[in-house]
Amino acid sequence: MCSCCRFLPLFLFVALPLCAQTKRPAPLQSFELSKVLSRSFAPAASASIAFLTDQSMALLWLSADPRERMVSVLEWNGDSLRLLAPEFHAENKTFIHASGDEHVILTTYAGGNQPSILYSLSMQTQQQIPYLSNWLISWSGKTAASSTNKDWTLYRLIPDVQVVRSGAGVLLAISDDKLVVQEGDQIVTETFDGKELGSFRVKPPTKCATSAAVLTNSLYFQSCGIDEIADWNGRRIFKLVLPKDSTIATSVDRSEKRVMFDYSTRRVSVLRSAGEVAIAVGTLGAGVTDQKSNGESVRIIDATTGTECFEWDAKLPEEAAPFSHAALSPSGRYVATIVGQRLAIYRLPERCSFR
Repeated sequence: MCSCCRFLPLFLFVALPLCAQTKRPAPLQSFELSKVLSRSFAPAASASIAFLTDQSMALLWLSADPRERMVSVLEWNGDSLRLLAPEFHAENKTFIHASGDEHVILTTYAGGNQPSILYSLSMQTQQQIPYLSNWLISWSGKTAASSTNKDWTLYRLIPDVQVVRSGAGVLLAISDDKLVVQEGDQIVTETFDGKELGSFRVKPPTKCATSAAVLTNSLYFQSCGIDEIADWNGRRIFKLVLPKDSTIATSVDRSEKRVMFDYSTRRVSVLRSAGEVAIAVGTLGAGVTDQKSNGESVRIIDATTGTECFEWDAKLPEEAAPFSHAALSPSGRYVATIVGQRLAIYRLPERCSFR
């Protein structure tokens, strides 16, 4: 029995999440990056990951000073890890994505006045491209989009950056050939050439936020706190039981059959949790004002069965917790995580088998 569980009679309402035991898989390989990188980073440095191929990945080092943000491109082969390309500056960018095998996309939190960057690894050149919403980049990275609460624009990035189409409404999700748009309470899935695949209604954005991801022949979507896999017309295939923490990122492998959910979490001691509950009661619900995230939780789901492939939790510094530190490989066979300067690579099972 975990030590905190002895206090369940007194602290059941605050202690239960801490007592739950999670499955932490053993990594296939683990690397200390300070031995590989060409430059040193502060011990508390944080990085986000994007797989280019199953054997190569790019890391965006999220320094507090935007001028010191760098990208490192690595290749791993069995028990070895090496720099694949010269490191380059990321300017003030916050998010990293792969675009095919040869390009890296860098985006930011800011609105449409901040251009994104498309970096060519083979040419070692970068170009400014239109602002891209960081959640609207396809799993291959070959298409991307920007969206406001009124309209959207869809781009093809490779081999050249060009506008595919634009439209009204909020663009929720894209793949390389499909898009999901919300207008009011209507969700529509269609092909890039405008052929409608299906539609359904949800509660309007003023009552409930809705998010989505495009899968092979279905959608993952969340609305009013309910997570499910549904067909194009919104008919539920199965409901997912997922954490209710704040989602940092949702990503899918290139076969669109495995989905990775990345959450920003907050886990505190039993006594601190009880103290915060007491403060919330004493302040009539106002509560503690500095409840920052201090961890990350990753779940990988088989989109065809709803079963789970991978479960991982880590404690992180508060300044690092709001960012993703995990990535799913293009084939869906591997997942990589990074905590501090320790990179771990895990092999996923051929079949997901636990919930």
